[in-house]
Amino acid sequence: MNSLNKMDAQAWIFTIKCIIGVAICYYFYVQWPQYPFEWAIISVGLGLSFDNTNKAATDRMVANIIGCIAGIVLFPTPIPQLLQLSTGVILIVAVGFFFNISYTVRAGITAFVIVMVQNKSDRSWFIPLERVLTTLVGCLVAFLLTFVFNLFLVKDRGSKAVKE
Repeated sequence: MNSLNKMDAQAWIFTIKCIIGVAICYYFYVQWPQYPFEWAIISVGLGLSFDNTNKAATDRMVANIIGCIAGIVLFPTPIPQLLQLSTGVILIVAVGFFFNISYTVRAGITAFVIVMVQNKSDRSWFIPLERVLTTLVGCLVAFLLTFVFNLFLVKDRGSKAVKE
């Protein structure tokens, strides 16, 4: 219990956003079980950050979009899946460094793997498309939570929050 007292306000805000984000995405997961909203639950967790900035949420959305695009592009290629995965990692790293957004590489690779890896022997186009959409839903939920929380934090803390 003593360690809970040591959590600062920023950690509590992050925790509350995570709980709300997971709850929203879990609602989608339960409401539409035919779609893979488990990826939205994961993405909302990756899309939030301790610093409570819209930039962090936006950066993670960009990373997920890069990873998802790589997955959609490489999915139909008639090469072994390990080669697809390796090629995707190379592309994502190259894009990250070429556009000077290397901080997006890890989250981009995560989104790419989510899109690409399928346990079923019949590889269907619907699976990566559903995963792209549900992953982006989680990112959007994270972005909107960050945006709304920042609106209230700035309003409640006045000029102090604007200076931070």
